[in-house]
Amino acid sequence: QPGDAVTNLSENRTAPMAESIQAAWKSYSDSAGSNGSGEGFRSWLDAGSGDAQARDYVNGLRDVYSKLDSIGLTQAELNQARSSAMQSMLETSTTGNGMKAADLSAAVRP
Repeated sequence: QPGDAVTNLSENRTAPMAESIQAAWKSYSDSAGSNGSGEGFRSWLDAGSGDAQARDYVNGLRDVYSKLDSIGLTQAELNQARSSAMQSMLETSTTGNGMKAADLSAAVRP
């Protein structure tokens, strides 16, 4: 299923996720300009302004990373794990529309 973030992450099929999220980020950042942020992107998606598939991916990532909170990592370890995973996923995109791992981490933060 293309919209299932958990399956895509577990099977390392992150390119479609990255492409969708990067395309939505491009649309968002074009409208937000220099005021763009991960939190703003999340609000923009939730308001229905962006692509539904990108919103589903971000929601799925949020679910995955909210579960990490329960495994006993310190906040620093959790932030590092989240940032590393986000960067690895975004690097699978061929478009690279400017979203950084910190932006995506902020967008999926529970």
